[in-house]
Amino acid sequence: MDAASSRTDAIRTAVANQMRIHRTINRMSQDELAERAGISRRTIQRLEKGDIAMDIKHMQGIASAFGIHWLEFMKRVNDDIEGDGHPNSNST
Repeated sequence: MDAASSRTDAIRTAVANQMRIHRTINRMSQDELAERAGISRRTIQRLEKGDIAMDIKHMQGIASAFGIHWLEFMKRVNDDIEGDGHPNSNST
């Protein structure tokens, strides 16, 4: 596996982890997240399984559904990749 493919897999895994973490914290089902984010439940399922990459539309809708800015969501995804994926972490 090349470096780009490895990085893509890491991003997809981190997105999936953060989605599950925030859905749990917010006590949301996949159906509820899909409705609030304005995307299909199937897309939510595929994102949480790491089957597809998140695009900006997905990112904005999902972050908004969680009550955070999409840049904050992506920071948390990056923290997950770096090994500190706790949603309330104050890593520097």
